[in-house]
Order: sequence, then structure tokens, then C-alpha cells
Amino acid sequence: MAVYKNDGEDVKQAEFVGTGSEEEQKAIDSVYNTMYDYYVQLVNTVGWDDYDTFFNSYFAKLKEVRHQVYGDDFLDYEYMFGALEANVAAYGESLMGAEETLAADGKTVLKEAFDGKYAELFGKDYKLTAEVTECKELSEADAKAYVDGFKARIAPASQADKSELAALGLTDEEDINNYTDAFAKLDCSESIGKVAEAVVDVKDQNGKVIVQQKVSLVKIGNCWYVDNTNIDTSALYLAK
Repeated sequence: MAVYKNDGEDVKQAEFVGTGSEEEQKAIDSVYNTMYDYYVQLVNTVGWDDYDTFFNSYFAKLKEVRHQVYGDDFLDYEYMFGALEANVAAYGESLMGAEETLAADGKTVLKEAFDGKYAELFGKDYKLTAEVTECKELSEADAKAYVDGFKARIAPASQADKSELAALGLTDEEDINNYTDAFAKLDCSESIGKVAEAVVDVKDQNGKVIVQQKVSLVKIGNCWYVDNTNIDTSALYLAK
């Protein structure tokens, strides 16, 4: 993500930025709406399991769209995640629907209530629940093999060196150090004590199993964590 950040003091922004004007609001809406269509495309084609590709693709596109709409090349983390969070919220509403939103006067309707995709799929009074139905701890040998696999998956990122980061476009020394320090901490393989595998059933309001999700769990200290480096949640994208 640091590759796309461009917020130095010498980076000029469009004159309307920070004015709170109608022009600025239209620009924000234009960017958010364009990026929403791209966000949905990424959800359907990449998915959040591959969050590295997801983030890189999203922010590369945002940089392009911002330039087209604002006419500048400024991009900071606040703007980047402001756009992303707005898209995440809008996508959530497209699935779950939304209640009517009124202005401060209690009368003016800012947003009409609507049903989402889940209501179309499972009925207006749908209710989705998740329940762990199986959970089995791996043997010591299998757990060791799993941890070795975990380390292999994490190593390329956790051991990224400065030359590799420079090839990605990172040249600022502080950004490079922050990146390498953060990713080095991702390798927690030496701290994994136990490993388990679980099955989660997602059910509708009638108790029907809609999908089963397998997850791998690792124990670090006294806590268990889902290993999101080894999961395929594609079946959970029910509205594709």
C-alpha cells in the first residue's frame, strides 16, 4: 500500500480540496461510485483471501481514478481507506439492505429503505447463523508439518529486502523500514504451539445448511487464531 501513498509537502492537490464545497463533494462521490464498481469486480474475481492482490489492485485503480477526477496525484492513507471503507459499507448494504435514513429534522428522507441481495435469496425475514460443528486438534507430527507450511507461506513477505521493495517503487527510507519491520513480525511460526481444523456451518432461518466453511486454527500462547493465510472462503460469497 505504501507504493501508492503520495502525500509529500510538494504534492499539490486540487484547489477545491478541503473547501467543503459542492464541487468537492461531487468529486468525492464520483471517485467513490467509480471505485465501488471496481470493488465489486474485485470481490467477484479476486476475493478477500488474496488480500495482497486485492489491496494492490484497488489502490492502483484509486490512484488512476483520483487523477482523472481531481486532476492531481495526491494520495494519503486517510483518503485511500476512506474510499475503501465507503465501498465496503455500500457493498454490505447491497447484501443486507438498509433502513430509511432521515435528516436532522426527522422528516427529510436522505436514503430510502431497501432490501438487499440476501433477502432476495433467502426471504425478507432471513437470518443467517454460523455454528462450529467439528473441531479436531492435529497430532504433533501433523501440527509440525502445518507450521512448516505456514512459515513457507509467510517467508516471502516477512523476509522482503530493500532491493525488492525498491523494485516495487518504495524509495523513502522510512517507508521501507516500516514495511520490512511490519512484515518481519508476520512470521509467528516459532510461537505456534498447537494446530486444529474446524468446520463451520452457515445456516438459514430454517436451519438449512447453506455452506460449510473449513478453517485452520493456530494456538499462540493461550489464544486460538484463524489462520487466514490458509483458507478459501469463496463459497461464502453467496451473492455472486
